[in-house]
Amino acid sequence: MRGLIFLLAAVNLLGQDAVYKSARHKQKAIADGRAPRGSTVTFSQDEITAFAKVHVPLWVPAGIRGQKVTVGSGTAQGNAMVDFLNMQHARGVQYHWTIERLIRGERPLQVNISLQSDKGRATVHLDRVEISRVPASGSVLDFMVDTFFLSLFPQAKINQPFELDYNIQQIRLVPGRVLVTMKP
Repeated sequence: MRGLIFLLAAVNLLGQDAVYKSARHKQKAIADGRAPRGSTVTFSQDEITAFAKVHVPLWVPAGIRGQKVTVGSGTAQGNAMVDFLNMQHARGVQYHWTIERLIRGERPLQVNISLQSDKGRATVHLDRVEISRVPASGSVLDFMVDTFFLSLFPQAKINQPFELDYNIQQIRLVPGRVLVTMKP
């Protein structure tokens, strides 16, 4: 389930309460072992959005808004407005004033991932990150991932395979949906 929760979190979305309840019901069925073996549980893009709307503030209480996701064929793109300094201050983290000046202020963030999954394993590839429409790479990208993502989710795996929990065989991204297939 850690992989599924990571995926739902990596996309950072908004949604409606009834749609959230549907997503939560499906997620709980998987986590509680009630999803039938061999079945495929389908999460709509709206359900993912609603799930993230409720859960992202639990993980990141300040500094992120306007989340939106687009799910494609094996890919997902997440967009949000972020203030990295507010995100860190909400967690009690302080930086040297020069770093604070660099990360202060709200800016658009776009994250593109691709997902490969089969046989109870998955790999999330970080394909592209843009901050204020400028691609981040190298040491800047490493700093952003380490500081703002892995500090929240230290067991997350990026660009390396991980075992799927809760008897999940495969997670597939198809346009507008996430398909979670249970082991037979």
